[in-house]
Parts: sequence; C-alpha cells; structure tokens
Amino acid sequence: MESLGVKEKLPQPQIEVRQEKSLEFVAKAIKDYEDVGDDEAVFMLALTLDHPEWKDSILEQIKQHKPHVRNVDKILERLKENYFSLSWQSQIQSNAEDTVWWNEHLLEVKTRIINLISYFRPSSNEVAKKVIIIPSDKLLESKDAGGSFHVGDTAIIMSHTKNLGNFEHEFLHGIINPITEEFAGGISEEKIIALASNKLKKEQGYGDHALSLLNEELIRTYNEFIENKKSIAVIIDNDLREIVYQLYQRFNTERSIHSEIKFKDFLAREIGNLFD
Repeated sequence: MESLGVKEKLPQPQIEVRQEKSLEFVAKAIKDYEDVGDDEAVFMLALTLDHPEWKDSILEQIKQHKPHVRNVDKILERLKENYFSLSWQSQIQSNAEDTVWWNEHLLEVKTRIINLISYFRPSSNEVAKKVIIIPSDKLLESKDAGGSFHVGDTAIIMSHTKNLGNFEHEFLHGIINPITEEFAGGISEEKIIALASNKLKKEQGYGDHALSLLNEELIRTYNEFIENKKSIAVIIDNDLREIVYQLYQRFNTERSIHSEIKFKDFLAREIGNLFD
C-alpha cells in the first residue's frame, strides 16, 4: 500500500502594523524629490533613516533593480538633512486612525495571506517570515496605489484601508518576483515586451522592463480573474494577459489532481514554451 506521506506545513508569516515616521515624511515631501525620477526608490531610501540596519540591503536592491537612479548617496544625504530638521519634524502627521483600522482587521488580512500561500504554495524560505503593514491612507495618492519592499525575510507593505485587493497585490510581489527572476534566463524578454499591453507599458509606466511586465500580469491576472473570477471578455488588446490566464487555467487543472503542487514548479515546466 502506498504511503500517504506527510503534508507540507505551509508558512504563516507574522504580521505587524507599524507606523514609519520616515515614510510619512517622504509622502509629504515627495515633490521635492521629483528629480530622482523614481518615487519608490525615494521611499526605499527613506526607510533607512530610522533603520540603518536595512541600509545595505536597500542600497543593493536599488543598484540591482533601479540602475536609472543616480547619485544614491547624495539623495540619501538630502533625505537625512530634511528629515532630521525641526521644520519637517513638526509637519509630519500621524496615521493613528489607519493603524487602528489595520489592527481591527488583522484576522481578515491573515486569512487573505493564508489563501495566497495556499494557492501558490511557496516554501518557507520563499516567502516573508514577517509582514509589516504601514498605515498608508495619508501616504498614497489614491486607494489604488501601493508599494512593497523586502529586507531580508521581512516584507514592508504600504496599502490603503479601502483596497485590500491592493494589499494582496503587494504581498504577491514577494512570491512572484523571485520566481521570475530565477527563471529570467529562460524567458524571451523581447516576446514579453511585444505581447504586453500598451496601457501597461506606456500609460502605467512599466516601459520595456520585461520582468516587471510579466510580474504585473501574473499578479493582476490572479487577482482579477482567478480570485475574483472576472469575465475574460474584458481582456482586450492584451496578448500577455491572455497567455497568463491560460497558464492559470492549466495550473488549476493540475491543482485539482495534485493539490500540493507548487506554482514555482509548475511554471518551471511551462516557462520554456509559454511565449511561443
């Protein structure tokens, strides 16, 4: 008789709601850093103001993923000078109300994280061990905006209280991005760029960065069509999304037979012919 085996225990990250004064500062001062050309990079650097232990990791991430950001040391010096000035300290406003909301909804947040992990099934070393939620309603330009940063085994997520779908989106970047980076050598960047929608490339500013385009479609297609079951009839002029949608359909078929299959393992088999 075949052994039933032992089911793998899925990782369950620790969740913490934390206000970060440096991010509240940057949200108010972001227009002063328009010359940087990358708001996310400014937010990432701001995290080091109160967390110098994160500096090396964040600088390496900017060097690797944001080579267009120049003179990083000078940007950081500007941030320090402005942040620690008395004039800015007096203008920073607390997000206490948002903090209360997140703490009251931690059970729902935890359930959403567990559902995402149950679907994609990352190993314990492939997902954050700790998730820090930054109350961000006053920091973001709209409820559809958000951001996520990873330092070691910690994910730092900025998301609006009125859009938990965006929270899931930002959390998924921590699962999806490392997978596509690992398989980057077997991916035709030219094909991804050609298949991606002009809306994503031009209107939403992802340009010709192939992995970013693929990550966005993997995450958005899951959020909209797999989790929320939106009709595929709304997929117009987006060949990359159609390919990703069919990928998920094949994955769901395999999950119905082998419930413990990992998305990473499935994608490893599919990636070579995915864009042919």
